[in-house]
Amino acid sequence: LSDTIQSTALDVLGRARQPHQDWFDDNDAAINALLVKKNQLHEDCVDRFTAANKTAFFRSHRLVQQRMWEMQDAWMTYNAEEIQGYEDQNKWKNFFATTKAVNGPPVEGFAPLLSADGRTLLIEKMQILKRWAEHFTSVRNQPSTISDTVIDGLSETIRAVQ
Repeated sequence: LSDTIQSTALDVLGRARQPHQDWFDDNDAAINALLVKKNQLHEDCVDRFTAANKTAFFRSHRLVQQRMWEMQDAWMTYNAEEIQGYEDQNKWKNFFATTKAVNGPPVEGFAPLLSADGRTLLIEKMQILKRWAEHFTSVRNQPSTISDTVIDGLSETIRAVQ
């Protein structure tokens, strides 16, 4: 019964959309039209492989990539200008709302990290924090590679330059 209810609800309502806004959401119809044509040319190429079909498919493939890059660039430019406009006008509520819509909600949690020997994957928060502390301690506590005579001669060099 629960499977039937769940599948019926999914069919009727569809999946919940994320509040995260992507460049392809605004260009969905145009992208689908380009992909339908490219996929048809691919099917033609697979069904009847000829040099003309192959050329048409690769030309379409390049065109789809180019158009999608242009759409993405236009979307990014528009959003950057919109966010910059809010920042210029000190409309911070709109600034942060638009930034959050474009970038999505903040990601929670820690990324896994390898241990110092590189053999164990650390996934627990405390293990990861200890590994970072260990790393930065080893980075900070490196012996100096500059000789003491060079350091002693710095004041003379600085006076000579001035």
